[in-house]
Amino acid sequence: MLWWAAVLVATCACNSILGIDPTDLTAAAGRPPPACPALGGTPTFYGELHQLPAARDCVSYSPNVDLKLAAARCNDVLSIGPLDEPLAPITASPLVSYYKDGPHLEPDGDHFMMVWFDTIVGQHAVAEFARGPDDTWTGGTPLHIAVLGTAGFYISNPTAGTDRRMVYQDYDYSLQRGSVVELADRGAGWKELWRYSNAELFPAEPTTELYEQSLSPDGLRMVFTAAQDITRPDGTTKTVWGTFYSDRATLDDHFTAAREIPAVPPDIYDPYLTPDCGRVYFEGLGTIFYLE
Repeated sequence: MLWWAAVLVATCACNSILGIDPTDLTAAAGRPPPACPALGGTPTFYGELHQLPAARDCVSYSPNVDLKLAAARCNDVLSIGPLDEPLAPITASPLVSYYKDGPHLEPDGDHFMMVWFDTIVGQHAVAEFARGPDDTWTGGTPLHIAVLGTAGFYISNPTAGTDRRMVYQDYDYSLQRGSVVELADRGAGWKELWRYSNAELFPAEPTTELYEQSLSPDGLRMVFTAAQDITRPDGTTKTVWGTFYSDRATLDDHFTAAREIPAVPPDIYDPYLTPDCGRVYFEGLGTIFYLE
């Protein structure tokens, strides 16, 4: 069991975790509405952790807060349903094998993307599915983003607007180091725009590994997990995973250096920050949580 779950069980700083009675949240009634921090800041939370029992055995939880919709792979089955509620299996075709990441809902709620490994060309590709009138989902021609290559996976949800953005994690096996690549779709397909090295996002710790990034719908905020090697007093090294935040003023700017979100437990997966920065969703212990 993850150590943070044991701490939460001991302190009951949660809404409903591992069968514990819900925490009394009446204090939340007088709080101001959530707001994202100024440029260069870091989101803050009240420390209340909520479990989604309806999302047990789900991974790649993809919320769409504006539409109150979510998608995930639950028991390895593609599923979609109301936000924070039970998800229902969907019919999608053609289904390709070797899925690596997703589904990731697009802002319109009628499309989602998944990463899969195309054994014919020997590289990762992005499959995009569209909702049909009978509520079935059909995949078009896979998006063979050339730069995705063999190491690229963990794509983000695409952003809204005509200048769509998406980021994905690339990994250099020779350097044993990951980086974040930003793609832009301005009507002519997804093309690489920028590549963020470890040194750019982590100038004080360039050996950090980066994974599982997500973008805000406007493309101005990014959250992701990263691994850092911590040296113990006895000289040995321990790898610790944290959740980090970066932002920018406009889509023409690069993302700022990453800052850790201290309230988020370590060793979690697939973080997603809501557009108002009031919640961060993530996966852990085989289920989905969100922190407020």
